[in-house]
Parts: sequence; C-alpha cells; structure tokens
Amino acid sequence: MLAAKFITANPLLWLGRAHFLTYGFDPLIDFATNTGADSTKVRAEKRSFQKGDSFTAEFITLLSVLEGDLSLVQFTEQETRRMSEQASAEISASAVADIRNTMLLPYNSKVEFLGNVTVRILRPVVPSNPRQATIKDVAKLTGFSLKTVSRVINEETGVAEETRAKTLQAILDLGYRRNTPAHNLRSGTSFKTIALITADLSNTFYANIAETVAGACAKHGYRMITASNEEDPLLEREIIEDFVRRGVSGIIFTPAGTDYEYLEKHMKRGVAFGAIDRPAGTLAIDTVLADNRSGTEDAIIWLINQGHTRIGALLDSDEIYTIQERRAGIFAAFEKAGLNHPTELLITGVHSPEDAESVTGQLMNLATPPTALYAGNNRALIGALRHLNRVGKELPIVSFEPFEFADLLPQKISIVDYSVDELAIQAAENLFKRITSPELPTKKVIVPTTLLPA
Repeated sequence: MLAAKFITANPLLWLGRAHFLTYGFDPLIDFATNTGADSTKVRAEKRSFQKGDSFTAEFITLLSVLEGDLSLVQFTEQETRRMSEQASAEISASAVADIRNTMLLPYNSKVEFLGNVTVRILRPVVPSNPRQATIKDVAKLTGFSLKTVSRVINEETGVAEETRAKTLQAILDLGYRRNTPAHNLRSGTSFKTIALITADLSNTFYANIAETVAGACAKHGYRMITASNEEDPLLEREIIEDFVRRGVSGIIFTPAGTDYEYLEKHMKRGVAFGAIDRPAGTLAIDTVLADNRSGTEDAIIWLINQGHTRIGALLDSDEIYTIQERRAGIFAAFEKAGLNHPTELLITGVHSPEDAESVTGQLMNLATPPTALYAGNNRALIGALRHLNRVGKELPIVSFEPFEFADLLPQKISIVDYSVDELAIQAAENLFKRITSPELPTKKVIVPTTLLPA
C-alpha cells in the first residue's frame, strides 16, 4: 500500500473551505460514509494526517475528491510495484509529474522517495486566508464601472453582448465568486435555505429524517444543508453559529446538550429553530418527540406478561434525553408489575453495534442471564443479534425505533414502532410556519408509539 506524508504549515488547508455545506460539517467523514468506506478508519487516518504522520493512498483519494476532482484515484499493484522499483533509483522529472498527477498535487509540490513504497510530499505553503477577488477587481480588469459589472453578475438585461462576454471572462480569470449571503442581506432577498443538524448521519434513523425534511423543503421551495453534531455540544454550537453566519432562515436540530441560551440572540434576529427527537433543554422552541417513556413501558410490560422478569436492557448514554425517558419507562413497567428491575441487567453507554455485541455477551455469561432483551435503538439491536447469532442462541427481543429490515431477520423481533416520517414532517412544517410567523406560540408534538409484537 502506498503511504505518503505531507509537510505543510496547515494540513487542513487541503480539505478546502465550506465543502460541508453540500452535506455535512466534516466533509471527509460524510464522504467516507456515503461511499461505504470505513469511517472509523478514515477518522484515525485524518488524525494521523493532522499530526503530520503517514497515511494511505485511499486517504489521499478521499482528499483528492474533496478538492473537486470527481474521479476516484486507484493505485494498482502494477503502479505500486513500479514506484517501489524507482525508489532506489534517481527519480526522473516525468516520474515525479506522474506521481503528482496521480495524487492531484499542486504543480510546485516536491515529491521524494524515502524507500520501499513510501514517499514524502513537500507541499508549498499556502496562505491561511488568501485574498478573494472582488467586484472591484473585475471592474479594474475590464475597465467597466462597478454598476456595469454588477448588472452582468446579476444577469440583468440591457448589457451589450461584448461587454457581458468580456466581464464574464474576467470573472473566470480572476476566480471571482459572489458573496451570496452578503448580496441577499443587501437586497433583502430570502435565503430560502434551512439547516438540519442530527446526531449521526450514518445512523439510518437520522438519514431517514434528513430524507423526509429534504422532501418537505422541496415542497416549500427551500434548500437544505445538513451536518452531524456527533453528540458533542461544543461542535454543535460551532455548526449552528456557522450556519447562522451563512444566513439560513431556520435550523432543525437534534440537541446534543441542555444549555441553549445562546440561541436566544439568533431568535431575536429572526432565525427560526426547532428541536427534533429531543428537547433543547429549557429553551422554548418548537419540539417534536416520540413517546419514548410510554412506548418503552408498554414493551416491558408485554415482556413481563410473557413471563420474563430478567430483561437485559441495552441503552446509549444516559445523558441523552431519549435514553433517560426509555430508562424511566423500564422502571415504570417493573413498578407497575410490583417488581424490581435487576440493576446488573441495565447497561448504558451502548453507542455502537460493536458495544452492543460485547455487552450482550457479558449479559449472557452471567450466572443468571436474562431471558429477554430490550434494545434501546436499532444499533443496539444489530449488536445483540450479532452475538446471539454467533453463539446460536435465540431469545425474545424488543427494539425501540422502526427497523427497516426487521421482517427479514431469521429471528422475529418485536418493535416499538412510530412514524419517523411524521416526526420529520412535523418538525419541518413547524419550522416553515415559524419562519413566516415568528410570533406564533411554541408547539410541542408527541408522536405516538405502537408495540408490534413478534
């Protein structure tokens, strides 16, 4: 595998600017997720890249695509072998150019072989904030007035074709780009853009929300940009502040924290906010939730009525509102039945399928293992099933949240079901109403759940 090392004043410059507006806040991870790459591995490679350590050709490929080249670069065994053979010899100018072109490097990068198939690439230092061409630069190059150049940029009529052509060529030559948010602020034009911030776009639950909100945006003539807060309140605040600076009309978000007083200043300036799946602490904004507590309580009572009193529960972080509610539902069900839930059977911090697989194994190895399982979300369900299938064991499982392929699984799963589409549509419609009528009273919508027994 070809490995490379980049030495530059600011390695993150290679990631480009504002790419996240096309899909997520971290374009590299979003791209990896969308193309089926191992996002965990890519994250590790990114950290290595930022430290100036070595990383693989696939990582170079991801960065290359983000730089605007839409062809996926692949390093064949033959190419790798050829590079290895050249490592011990003097590198010709054409070979260096070949490598540079393959990796999509700037023309003035320096490429050096260090042995085997390792190369070091010395990139030119790029200013951290290079000056962007302005409309004044276009006017100066063409010799036309600012008003004439502005009329061309805004595609107004009454401009001579020769003048238009010369201005457009100057725009291309200078790389001028209009600052759309600033233009809209001056003209009073609506941005017609909203943002969606969810916890994890690789989770099908949030992907379904994004798809539905995008459909609602199209219906209302809006565009949607989206990002993932990775359950990090500080990252979430950075994303929100950035989206507000870029002039979005409103933001739907899955709160990662509880303190949202900082949003009040933006709300006073006309930015609409709505919470989905979780409330935003005590902030009074439109909120759409599933009935987490009652849905879980019904599921656990159903299992108890089936004769199960040792029910293993796999839950994500108990700092998350939905998990707090589902946990409360478990205890409420046992209390109704006049029973105590065994504390050793309730496990929190189960974030990934891998976590759930490991925890399920620990529970099943107890002296008195559970006779049924409650999975707090679809990821916990996947991990639990992996372990049970691996050891050839089957026991009743209830999972919260709809699971698209539940009916195709070899083991029948009971589901605490609710309409994710309804959750997303309500959040979107509330936001559009808030944008046009900010004086409306805030609204809290609870989407009901239904237990679908196996």
